[in-house]
Amino acid sequence: MPHYGETGSPSGYEEDHLIPLELGGAPREPHNLWPEPRNQARHSDPLETQLKHRVCNGEMTLAAARTAILQYKRAHG
Repeated sequence: MPHYGETGSPSGYEEDHLIPLELGGAPREPHNLWPEPRNQARHSDPLETQLKHRVCNGEMTLAAARTAILQYKRAHG
């Protein structure tokens, strides 16, 4: 948590994938794991699914979807 600048109680976070599995994130890569605030998960999880659908429908590239989710998590995490 200190690596990400998070100082709250660990109970307020869940271990999550920075690049979600549905966008090809590595499931066990330590650099792809981060402490996500629990209240953020309810917002980022639907966004991850939306981005996956946009990639699968050819509406955006996988690289663009990964960039979008990283920007969101960095801004709100």
